[in-house]
Amino acid sequence: MTPPVSTTTHPAAAPATAPAATTGNAVPPYRLQLSGGYTSLALGGGAPTYSGGVFQTQVGQAFHLDARNSLFLNGVFRLGALSDGAGHDVSLVHFGLEGGYEGWIAPDILSAFVYAGMGTNVLYSQQFGVAPSITRALDNQSMLALTLGGGFSLGRGIFVLSGGFQPNFGLSVPETPDSFGGRGYNPMGWFVMGGLDLARFVDWAGARFPQGTSIGQFVRGITPGIILDTTYTLNLGAPRSGENALRIFDTRADRPMFNYLELSLDRPVDAENPFGFRFDFGVGENSRIARSRSSFSGDWYDLQQVYARLRLPI
Repeated sequence: MTPPVSTTTHPAAAPATAPAATTGNAVPPYRLQLSGGYTSLALGGGAPTYSGGVFQTQVGQAFHLDARNSLFLNGVFRLGALSDGAGHDVSLVHFGLEGGYEGWIAPDILSAFVYAGMGTNVLYSQQFGVAPSITRALDNQSMLALTLGGGFSLGRGIFVLSGGFQPNFGLSVPETPDSFGGRGYNPMGWFVMGGLDLARFVDWAGARFPQGTSIGQFVRGITPGIILDTTYTLNLGAPRSGENALRIFDTRADRPMFNYLELSLDRPVDAENPFGFRFDFGVGENSRIARSRSSFSGDWYDLQQVYARLRLPI
């Protein structure tokens, strides 16, 4: 008797599939960096060296070549409050373009970048006669600035450390009382800074918003504020001209004064949202009296405070 033959077939094993390709770091292409640090500018030729704090804003975009490499192009604004060894002040304003390369040593953790740029540096000096004549002569003088630098970023590129050198060309100082004519300088500058990339921070924070919390809900929790102070002083006698130490906020009689306009934005943390911030900024004629002595204040503006809030799950 012939035993029955089994007709059951076994399907062939499915071919092993390769693991899904990783996308590398997920850093967004946009760049919005706010940085602060220290800078120095040496005029050379026996002229003073000015040093002090610096604030920088960069706005740009990265062009990803692959998961680890990218090129970037930034617009740069830099504001410095400098002084020489005797305390004579000079303000520095920089506008320029910078382009460079960024490579990720460890994706989403550590990157290194180098860049070069070109722009314009403008110096302002509001010193009186007690300052050296060259310091006073620097007011409203411009020069061509080349920038060479590099740095590192940490934590998906959110935390940025950078530095660089900035050779300048074409600074012409007008004739001063103690000189026989105008003089040209090619100052050399350098800077070191640390800061945050807000575009990358927002991208990271947005992925960690609690479920059910939207950007609109976050924005609706922002409380704006505004304070306006303006005066009109009528002097029935002979109005005084010029500055008077005993009359601070009404030094210009017989006309309205735009004393101060303060704008504020406040976003506290709450049960639905762990992120917040506070921003207070003022403009007006009182700024030159009430402002703090920092890189973020001037004769017409005063950045009083800006900070971020984060509720930790402790």
